[in-house]
Amino acid sequence: MKLLLILLTSLLYCVSSIKHLTDECLRCICLASSECDPAVRCHSVGPVEYYCGPYQVSRRYWKLASSPGNEGEPFDFEDCVNNIYCAIETVDRYMARYSKDCDFDQQITCPDYALLHKAGPKQCRRSWVKETNYWTRFIDCANSLNII
Repeated sequence: MKLLLILLTSLLYCVSSIKHLTDECLRCICLASSECDPAVRCHSVGPVEYYCGPYQVSRRYWKLASSPGNEGEPFDFEDCVNNIYCAIETVDRYMARYSKDCDFDQQITCPDYALLHKAGPKQCRRSWVKETNYWTRFIDCANSLNII
């Protein structure tokens, strides 16, 4: 059921204008982040980290993506990133702004976007990212879809 939701969501509602940020790539980032569970809401990790939605987006990430869905209301961040369509728009905008070669292969491909999503533009080249459960889940998904 979860996979069907992911497939329908990415195929019907996400048309990314960014090269290599395909529906399949977005699906794997979502699966790596939260197993693309629509029931995942907001939670704190430590004293300052706060992540929301199926892509586990932080408020800072959302703001750096130009705050899609922002209507000036107190819970616009939570409302957006807990909504799969607005969350995808957030990820798409963030990638458009910070797109870079994070894995040193001289190309910007799906693994670069996955690294960027998890660690941000200043940390995406650090080795710690590839030691996380997120990265293991991303690689498993990407291999199963033949996108790496």
